[in-house]
Amino acid sequence: MIASTQQYYYGLGRRKCAVARVRLYPGDGQIVVNGRQAHDYFGRETLVTTVREPLRAVDALARFNIVVKVLGGGISGQADAISLGIARALLVSDETHRKPLRADGLLTRDARVKERKKPGLKRARKAPQYTKRREPCRYGSLRQGRHGSVSPLSVLWCDVGLQPMPEIQSAAMIRTRRIGPITRPRMSMRMIDGANTKSNRMPGPNCSIRPS
Repeated sequence: MIASTQQYYYGLGRRKCAVARVRLYPGDGQIVVNGRQAHDYFGRETLVTTVREPLRAVDALARFNIVVKVLGGGISGQADAISLGIARALLVSDETHRKPLRADGLLTRDARVKERKKPGLKRARKAPQYTKRREPCRYGSLRQGRHGSVSPLSVLWCDVGLQPMPEIQSAAMIRTRRIGPITRPRMSMRMIDGANTKSNRMPGPNCSIRPS
């Protein structure tokens, strides 16, 4: 049990969203984090090694008992915050520790944080996959295809509000469907496979359809 009435050295460490308040008491090397032993709190030996790195740098693994109050962030960020707090507390206890701690980069505050998400992107910088071809949608609008490109002859669409028609391969007659109380007039359109002449060109989004 570490007595809180003893003299201690204080250090404050931060990493990402984690803030660690560290106290160093004279002792035999115990580390207590939020009332629990470090191994029980972190559960991973790599994180405990990160916490002890400043003590190892100045050869003080068995000289101090450490009491930590940490909040915010995840366990990885908390481990880095505790490491920085211990390094700063060691520097308060003895100024000669500055050189070995600085040589190992243990006194440097890591300012990297997660970048914010941007509008139109999946994450901070990851963009949706670019697709050159788009598949037609209802009522003359276009939408990006999720299953590859769509042949111009497989779907017919125009601005008059017709629903897409699959597998049109030759001259076709278009009959409108009854939607609610309104019935559209019967219309016809000629389309020839493979032809790209002005008279037989496949109708585009602004095609004009004359009633038959």
